[in-house]
Amino acid sequence: MSRILFPGDFLFGGGISDYQHFGGTKCDLPEIPAAKHAKYFEHDFSILEELGLNAFRTTIEWARIEPSEDKIDESSVRFYHDYFSLLKKSGITTIVTLHHFTNPKWIHKYGGWLSEKTVTKFIEYVDFVCQEFGRYIDYCLTINEPTIYAQLAYLSGSNGLPPYRKDPKEARQCLRNLDEAIRKSYEAIHETCKAKVGVAHDFGALPLVLQDGKSIFSWLLQKISGNPRYTNHVENWENKFDFCGVNYYCKTFLGKALSHPEGLREICRYIFEKYRKPILITENGLPNRNDAQKSAYLMLHLKSLADSMMLDKTDIIGYCWWSFLHGYEWRLGYKPFFALVDVDIDGIYERTPTRTAYMYGEVVKNQGFSLEQFKESQLLESSLKFEDWP
Repeated sequence: MSRILFPGDFLFGGGISDYQHFGGTKCDLPEIPAAKHAKYFEHDFSILEELGLNAFRTTIEWARIEPSEDKIDESSVRFYHDYFSLLKKSGITTIVTLHHFTNPKWIHKYGGWLSEKTVTKFIEYVDFVCQEFGRYIDYCLTINEPTIYAQLAYLSGSNGLPPYRKDPKEARQCLRNLDEAIRKSYEAIHETCKAKVGVAHDFGALPLVLQDGKSIFSWLLQKISGNPRYTNHVENWENKFDFCGVNYYCKTFLGKALSHPEGLREICRYIFEKYRKPILITENGLPNRNDAQKSAYLMLHLKSLADSMMLDKTDIIGYCWWSFLHGYEWRLGYKPFFALVDVDIDGIYERTPTRTAYMYGEVVKNQGFSLEQFKESQLLESSLKFEDWP
């Protein structure tokens, strides 16, 4: 076979989040301009169409919908109607995240995600979103990287996410409440709209998990919480998702991030064998301004997915590059460059698609790429670098 081909209904997309790219949010983190996507979304969607991508991962921000407790911001409601109406008119499949590390400020009077009250309030928000915007949502990610959120907010100390503490007991409580929110959100969404529901989890290359047969989700929770007895708690999620969102970037060796495309295939195979649920790659990308390296990274990971589908018979819905726009990266500012589309953050916010973006567009247009292109990417594999990334 001279070409690597993907199914006709395969989703090729890019992703952004509210805090990192929209600008002007009133959440529980300091306000930043980000990429001002909220202002320039019409132009951004025209670039999405120009490239030919057929899927887009974005966010509905709780702090925009409900900046004050029990008070819906009608201007934000109108904004999201305009935003998603335009996206759907373009025929784009929507992948919508409801919680991407940020919260309304007022939840902290209850203790944030340490409080069951926050779970109740979150479900009220989810229910409102589904009733108001459900017709626009194809795939819904309730929580982005719950274990990473618990780690950043309650184990790592001063790292950018409130409450800036380092307490394993609080991390465990946070995870329990996120677990409850995930399960109840699944039920609330299916009562109201037809969206497929999942959670985006962060995965590195996890050979220990693959060797000992543990659930990856359980292993992650054990690692974060330090409590082996807690590992079965997450199995409550098993019947509370329609698909599994996978955020995958690299493996680490001696504290250094290294590209490892084969790890993506390994994780997809493991997840599908255990859960028999479809998989959506919700984040994958390389922070590097060298387009040759970024394009090679993209090609190598797409080949890993093609092998997973053809050889391992996994059910993979689609792939989203992180990120579609240049924006803020947690704790690292604007220096790491993951983007398909550059944004002049320090100037007039001009958008400039990268050569990688156009290459990706050609892959989408052709529903794949040649073996020759893949072999050219292989030659660069050992030199791929995660620049400005810990």
